[in-house]
Amino acid sequence: MGILVLPACHSFYARVPDALLDECNPSPSCSGRAPISRGAGLRNAFSRRGRRTRRLGFVLHCSGFSPDSPSNDDGDGDGDGDGEEEEQESKADENAPGFWESEENKKKLDEIQQMQELVAEAERLEKELEGDTKERAAKFQEELARRAKEQAQQRKQAAVMFDLGQRAYGKGSYGKAVEFLEAALTNVPKASNLGGEIQIWLAMAYEAHNRHDDCISLYKRLESSHPNKAIRRQAADLRYILEAPKLKISSNERVTIPLIDAYSQSSQKTWSQMARERKQRLASSSGKKSQKKSEDWIEWNPPKWEKSPYFWVAVTVWLTLAGISLMFQD
Repeated sequence: MGILVLPACHSFYARVPDALLDECNPSPSCSGRAPISRGAGLRNAFSRRGRRTRRLGFVLHCSGFSPDSPSNDDGDGDGDGDGEEEEQESKADENAPGFWESEENKKKLDEIQQMQELVAEAERLEKELEGDTKERAAKFQEELARRAKEQAQQRKQAAVMFDLGQRAYGKGSYGKAVEFLEAALTNVPKASNLGGEIQIWLAMAYEAHNRHDDCISLYKRLESSHPNKAIRRQAADLRYILEAPKLKISSNERVTIPLIDAYSQSSQKTWSQMARERKQRLASSSGKKSQKKSEDWIEWNPPKWEKSPYFWVAVTVWLTLAGISLMFQD
């Protein structure tokens, strides 16, 4: 017995023949009940699926989402084994360790999470805006587009604050790093991939800022509730390192090197003291140079012409020329 596969779309009801719709209705003689309207049973069967398909398409249209690769559905309906093998291979790749930790797969995971959030928001708005009027549909579209823009802006702000927090942490400003990371966490969902990375850095900033209890509690929260497996594993590893017992080494168990001990015990100056002395040395040398220049301008020392041989050569040449000119005049 063949199975008729029917598309779940709204225009399907206009293309179904009347005879097929009449056959779908139960006869009064068989059921003993009043006959239902033409095609009502078929419409009820595909109404839920059609609404969900239209809702997903409407969300993709409003958010401007366009997938990079074309769809694999050719519409022929033959269920050969090639599609099943490709699906099994893709599932095996996704379950491979470290698959979602690469930058490209992280971006794909973020796009999937964004689409899930938009679909959930669309379902919530659809419940609030019941009805099929044009005004409600226009309001629904405007509201969804506005929410998508707000979500994109919040993610950009979170990325900027996250970058500032990482830079502050690298420079040793742990208090500012905590402020930046907490501000970034308010703009993204905590269950997202970006939210998990921000919380990992926030926990490390807590530990560096002497907030050990907050750090451990945040790691435990990530271990128990975050959906990303890589984030959970990283939080567990960091918490294990922090909670590991510290080794107590006595002075007898330490290895001492006499040369290094003597060098450290000597009057070695710190980097700050050396920089301060260097600045003072440069300031004093520049002051001496300026004093010498001012003294040269104030006290005029005339040049000593009698000690210069060039001066006497010039005087001799001038005198000879003057004598020759006088002789020719006579």
